[in-house]
Amino acid sequence: MRANTTATDDLNQMILQLKNQQEAEWIDLKEKFHDFKEDLKPLNIIKNTLEEINEGIDIKSNLLKSIFSIGAGYLSKKILIGSTRNKITGFFGSMFQLAVTNFISRKTASSSKE
Repeated sequence: MRANTTATDDLNQMILQLKNQQEAEWIDLKEKFHDFKEDLKPLNIIKNTLEEINEGIDIKSNLLKSIFSIGAGYLSKKILIGSTRNKITGFFGSMFQLAVTNFISRKTASSSKE
């Protein structure tokens, strides 16, 4: 008889936990639906689109800065070292190119923050 009472109590407790979980999930679902409904408003669609365009401009700007710094590093290596078959000179030329690229990259990054 005692075992049946314990089993019934355990089942009732599990049912209560499931009801609480269901209620929490229902509240979460309502909040997500409300957020979705807000996102579908025309004003919010326009605002989100403009934010995405603005982020795209930042990415393009960063890409252009990176291309500029890499190009400047390559050009400085070609001007200083030229084309050589000597591996040591080529190695130091590559190190110089890397240094110039990093220097210009840092300068353009710090100027964009200001």
